[in-house]
Amino acid sequence: MSQDEHIAQTIERENLTLAPFSKRIWAFLIDSVLLGTLLAIITLPNAQALQNPQDYILSLMLQAYTIDIIYQTIFTYKYGATLGKIACKIQVIDTGLLDAPNLPKSILRSVLRALSQMLYYIPFLFAFGDSLRRTLHDRASGTIVINQKS
Repeated sequence: MSQDEHIAQTIERENLTLAPFSKRIWAFLIDSVLLGTLLAIITLPNAQALQNPQDYILSLMLQAYTIDIIYQTIFTYKYGATLGKIACKIQVIDTGLLDAPNLPKSILRSVLRALSQMLYYIPFLFAFGDSLRRTLHDRASGTIVINQKS
């Protein structure tokens, strides 16, 4: 029996359901708007202080990815879901524990997710060919996204 089959059997046995793509997309959009708004609040007052637009853009990108990684890590570790996922009633679980990922897995998932964004979201496409709807960062960190447990 493959690892994917084992995970699928465990999900079925525990009466869990995989989160549909529509909920995952909505959660992604909600999180993007929240983080974009936060980033604008933090960085716009300093926009006039920088003389070189290239430095400003580089600084802005670094801040955006740093904030995203911190946000994703903290919320995934503490709650098993970001604010967008909470609003959409989905959550990230460790495939071994069937609970929120531990801190190292949350960090790994968040960093790989940020790298996936830098690669034009191409690693997100892995979810469409995976029976468990896992993106590349989910596969690497041993997590899946499910509908919230009742």
